[in-house]
Amino acid sequence: MSSPQLNPVSRAPGTRRLGVSTVAVILLGAVAYWQWVGAADRREDALRLAKEGRLAEAEPLLQATVERDGNDAEVVAALALAKLGGTDAGAAERYLSKWCELRPTEARPFQLRMDLRHRVARGLALQADRQRVMETALSDGRRALELDPTNDPVRREVAWLALQVGRFFDAEIECRRCLAASPRDGWLNYLLAKICHAQGKRTDAEAAIDPVVRARPDFAEALVLRATLYYESEQPDSAVALLRQALALKECPRRECLYRLGLALAATGQPDEAKKALAEVDLLNLTGAVANDYFPNNPAMRVQIAEAMLGVGRLSDANAELDTLLAADPNFAPAHRVKAVYYDRVGQPAQAAEHRRRTAQDAP
Repeated sequence: MSSPQLNPVSRAPGTRRLGVSTVAVILLGAVAYWQWVGAADRREDALRLAKEGRLAEAEPLLQATVERDGNDAEVVAALALAKLGGTDAGAAERYLSKWCELRPTEARPFQLRMDLRHRVARGLALQADRQRVMETALSDGRRALELDPTNDPVRREVAWLALQVGRFFDAEIECRRCLAASPRDGWLNYLLAKICHAQGKRTDAEAAIDPVVRARPDFAEALVLRATLYYESEQPDSAVALLRQALALKECPRRECLYRLGLALAATGQPDEAKKALAEVDLLNLTGAVANDYFPNNPAMRVQIAEAMLGVGRLSDANAELDTLLAADPNFAPAHRVKAVYYDRVGQPAQAAEHRRRTAQDAP
């Protein structure tokens, strides 16, 4: 009698397929887990590098982390700081704004964005653009003060920004609050004097600025402001003395100082000296505009610069500029016209006459 056959265990239809699917899910879950673990590790590495000040290494890791989770406030803050400390600080505003959005009760991101916007505003060519960006900076400063009313550096900046955008009443309030804690602070008293001057409070402005000028004869901006007050009170001789003192200082706001000096010299009966000072203002305006691409650096503009150089007595510089222009275009009539003025100034009338002839000959 044959031994009985053992039948294999029967499987329900689709059992093998179910096992494969389960394994696939487990594998995908494992991959996702390890990706999550890896991302978490990279996040921690990025934050560690940022805290160590290794911003160039941290930035790409922070960027990748933010792309995965744009609401990670700690990483957004670190990336904003990395951008501020890098070569493209302007790119930080996007992340500072996100930081402000994610942490609306923290003063720091608003303060940093205020500082950045103020810096950006100073580099803008058009007054309207500067005003617009400074208004946004002022708004950030006010928000930072709401969150941290004891922050004196922010309050000083708010006072300055309020002055710049014409909010004189607000500027005076904030400035006086700062002065309550530091009544002898030279910069704050200078700021108060500027605010009072802008409001037509000349007596208050003089009272604020006089101690600063006495204590800080090296404070060029204060000297210029006091000179302006002297000029406006019909004391141009006193203004001239202070403006000449300011011009000798390294940190002098030279363009404004020369302009004020030109006005004061004219009021003291020194028209030739006044013209020379104002000619230097023209030269600074022209060279600055060309350097900052506000005006084209073309031959017509170079002739104007050469003419301004003659006005301030820089004869050799003007002559070299004109020679360069005429070497490039011997028939350039504007250059011949100014060249004639140059030869008049150096006492060579024959050469001056020749260039005037060339001016008429070459003019279109």
